[in-house]
Amino acid sequence: MKRVIVTERARTSCGNGRHLSLALRRVLGVVLLSTMLGSGASAFANVLKSVQAIEESDGATSLVLEMSDPAATPRTFSTTTPPRIIMDLAGASSGLKRHGQFISAGVVKNMQVVEAQGRTRLIFDLTRTVPHDVGVEGNRIRVVLGGQAELALPVEDPAQPQLVKTATTESGITNIDFRRGKESEGRIEITFSDDRVAADVRKSGEQIVARFSGVVLPEELERRFDVTDFGTPVVAIDAFRRGAGAELVITSAGPYEYKSFQVGKRMFIDVKAVKRDKKKSKPKTQK
Repeated sequence: MKRVIVTERARTSCGNGRHLSLALRRVLGVVLLSTMLGSGASAFANVLKSVQAIEESDGATSLVLEMSDPAATPRTFSTTTPPRIIMDLAGASSGLKRHGQFISAGVVKNMQVVEAQGRTRLIFDLTRTVPHDVGVEGNRIRVVLGGQAELALPVEDPAQPQLVKTATTESGITNIDFRRGKESEGRIEITFSDDRVAADVRKSGEQIVARFSGVVLPEELERRFDVTDFGTPVVAIDAFRRGAGAELVITSAGPYEYKSFQVGKRMFIDVKAVKRDKKKSKPKTQK
């Protein structure tokens, strides 16, 4: 059995590099708890402490999430291109060391963590598309990917965890907008019908290609957006229907860099010009 564990980040070191003593940590913990109780509540009621990826003997892959408090049933959905499982933990923050983790266990090859709007979203990149089930018991959430494994957590209480089958409802793109930023960058804003959409954004030469699996693109948005007059690196945006999904091709002029991020129902792709290196080595003249 192969097991990969991603744990909570450490928060006990001082600014000068020395570690706090155990006694001092306890004192500070009591003071912090009293402060939190006195102020009413913290911003998040729950914290993601660790993630384990386990290869089961029957071929399934289990993801076990350890929370700081009793967990609620998360909302999960999947995409086929690329193959992914996306999980939303409402009212929870991430206590993991990094937001991007390399995980190689079973069908799972990578994990990304995004915190936004009072929730934590986990995106698991898979080697192939597989069915999945979700079980919750106490502070733990377990996701079984493929195989015939039952959702059974090793706990003292023999009670069976609740099974949740994933819903398969279509999402859609409702609007595509473009604007010029303060630094002359081009910003593409894509609005979705809900916040379940996961995109695969990649650079390909002078183009940026954003693919949305299982997303409906209305007929009125399937066209070319000419944005040359905005004076940004972006020249045009082409929106297409691609099988059971949609695709945006962003064409630029000259060298550029880009970043993409998603907040709720909106996704942003910022494209900024990069200056060419004008320094050229001059040949040495021999006397």
